Formats: sequence, C-alpha cells, structure tokens
Amino acid sequence: MTTDPLFQRPQLSPHARYHWDTVRKQHQLLFPEGVLVLNHTSAAIIRRCDGRSLDCLINELEQEFPDARILDDVHHFLQEMMRRGFVHDTTPSD
Repeated sequence: MTTDPLFQRPQLSPHARYHWDTVRKQHQLLFPEGVLVLNHTSAAIIRRCDGRSLDCLINELEQEFPDARILDDVHHFLQEMMRRGFVHDTTPSD
C-alpha cells in the first residue's frame, strides 16, 4: 500500500553527500556526524536525489530494477531519509 509522498522533488541535503568507498567497496552517505553504508538499491535512490521529480526518479529505478516492485520501498526509504535530515523536498510552496 502506497502512502502519499511528503515530497515531489527530493534532493540530498547540503550537509550530506553520496560517496563510493573504493577501499571498502561500499556505497556511503557521508554527513558531519558519520557515515551510513547503503546497499545497491538505496545508493541508486540517493544518487537520484538531485531535485528531479519523484515520478522521474521512480521511472528510472523501475528501468534499472525491472523485476522489483519498488514504489512502496522508495517512498518508505525517502520518508526515512527526510526524517533523518538527509533528504529534503525542493518543490516550491504555493
């Protein structure tokens, strides 16, 4: 069951950045207080958090992961990233 998203154009917050650690061979989200190790799918979502529309982001992920049902997972993941302050919405307010 899909919930209404709290965002339309997710973007990585200025204090967080995606990083591929070549030594550890890990996708990472770096922020001042530490590091969050990401799996392949989470990294694919984070790399697309650049202000593009949520629909575009999901369409690209569906092409990259054609056998996965990702819609709910993307929404839940982005909501958690927003809650933790790593992602914010760039949709202009009315």
